[in-house]
Amino acid sequence: MNFQAVQKEIESGPADNGANLFAISQEAAAKYKRYLASAPAEDLALVFEFSPPRKLNASKRKLIAQALTHSMRHWAQLSTFLRQQGFEQPWVHDFLMSKAME
Repeated sequence: MNFQAVQKEIESGPADNGANLFAISQEAAAKYKRYLASAPAEDLALVFEFSPPRKLNASKRKLIAQALTHSMRHWAQLSTFLRQQGFEQPWVHDFLMSKAME
């Protein structure tokens, strides 16, 4: 899929409410988990060349790291916005204190 196709899919995506946003996030996390559980090292080392908006090369490993850190940034933005609007956030925000990967 090329850059323009991905951009069009994002712009017309179903993230029009909170429930859909969380469902998309959970689906993406499950896809990453399945892929990373079985991806051979040589597959993660495969390098792709991108041109728009600027020319760069990146391995699958780097692309996954980018996607995960980019996602975290958006969750932080959402969390900040909700706090600013007065919504209580009683959940644990730190990975270290979460039940993940115990």
